[in-house]
Amino acid sequence: MTTSTPKIIRGDEIEGFDRWELPLVDEPSPAATEAAAAPPGPTVRELEELQQVAYEEGFAAGRAAGFEQGREEGRAEGRKEGHAEGYAQGREEGFAAGEREARELVERMRRILDALAAPARQLDDEVEQALSRLAMTLARQIIHHELTVQPAEILTLVRRTVAMLPLAEREVRIHLHPDDASFLRQALAGSDEAASWRLVEDASLARGGCRVVSGSSRIDASLEHRLALLAEQLLSARSGEDEDAADAVVDDEAAGETDGEVAE
Repeated sequence: MTTSTPKIIRGDEIEGFDRWELPLVDEPSPAATEAAAAPPGPTVRELEELQQVAYEEGFAAGRAAGFEQGREEGRAEGRKEGHAEGYAQGREEGFAAGEREARELVERMRRILDALAAPARQLDDEVEQALSRLAMTLARQIIHHELTVQPAEILTLVRRTVAMLPLAEREVRIHLHPDDASFLRQALAGSDEAASWRLVEDASLARGGCRVVSGSSRIDASLEHRLALLAEQLLSARSGEDEDAADAVVDDEAAGETDGEVAE
């Protein structure tokens, strides 16, 4: 068994040291002093109250935040819907206003065009009336000339007019200008027509025309009536009519006038 020799540290070998002293047992330690000075912890009731307060504060804060978010979202949605509704309403009102303005513009243009066209229409009417009067004057002169050169034309007219009567008609009265009636009496002397026709002198009729009456039938082939129909055809500007001015009028009128009462 070996014996170890304790190591001895000399004083010049020690660089630094702390002096240690035994603590006093009758003085409290700093840890004990701090523990004694610390306040007591919260009780269970206090913890529950704190938890309830925290819950209520959190609920109130969350509710306020939710309301604020909902208000902002509702405001944004309202603005969006209001914009869409306002846009649609404005668009519809804009279309309606544009349509009204277009109608008013068209109406103004129509009035302007009517005002511009009125003198032209008046001039056209005056020209048509002048042409109608000229045509009737020429027709009257031509018929008068034809009767002077060829008085037998009145006989042709009377025969064509009588031929348009219904076959059952027997008594035929022919109203003529006195000069035409005198000519027919001479031309029909001794004929069957002279026996069946009754010539009636009528000074109100112009030469070259007649009115034929038989029973309930009546045909107006007077010169005045034929010229009036001719003027109507000229004013209405009918196209495609190549009929003779006098003879065609007799045909048209005879087809339409075959009834009515006539007083001598």
